[in-house]
Amino acid sequence: MKKQRAWIQGDIVLLEDKLPKDAVEIVDHDGVLAHGEMTGYSHRIPPNQARFFRSEKGNFLVALVDIPGLLHEDHSIGRKMIPRGTTIRYYQEREVDWWNGVIRDVAD
Repeated sequence: MKKQRAWIQGDIVLLEDKLPKDAVEIVDHDGVLAHGEMTGYSHRIPPNQARFFRSEKGNFLVALVDIPGLLHEDHSIGRKMIPRGTTIRYYQEREVDWWNGVIRDVAD
């Protein structure tokens, strides 16, 4: 069984996955994976490096080139690279507040 690769940057989780059959391409996507609620900064893929899709299972991207990392005003994904041809499902990290019984998105 092949290992599933994963990347985390701030509050964004990227998991290697297969593109679902119901995925629809998002034309003219700006490359932004998430906007920071607190800072206004964004996690984004450099222009023209991926195709973006949406499905019932979430948001996906397919790397058109080797992507060295995500762009962000405060930090980068470092030396990790998303290889060309890799399909990624991405979503905002969530946290559980066990005391109050609440599940919420992590704020950046």
